[in-house]
Amino acid sequence: MLSEMSKTVEVGRSSLLARVVEQSPEVVDSAMRRLSGTVVRRPVGDVEAEIAPAEAAQREAKRKAPAELRQARHDKRRDEDHAKIELKSKLHPDRKAAAPSA
Repeated sequence: MLSEMSKTVEVGRSSLLARVVEQSPEVVDSAMRRLSGTVVRRPVGDVEAEIAPAEAAQREAKRKAPAELRQARHDKRRDEDHAKIELKSKLHPDRKAAAPSA
């Protein structure tokens, strides 16, 4: 009866998303009533239309993640280097930065 199924957990509740082919809706309804559950039936196309943008956003985030991590590491190293330079200038205020030789 169930061809596809996934479970999602909400705050304080459990949900089950299933693609079913029913001969009679009463079978699923009565089983859910025994579990104090409710059944909401929606067209597959409507559910897929809601899920598609979230899946696309997830794919895009996964694609961008390596570049963002690389940039974050770069920024951290730059900030650490600036902090070291600032500390050295405080420790040795009489020294000037080495000028490049021509």
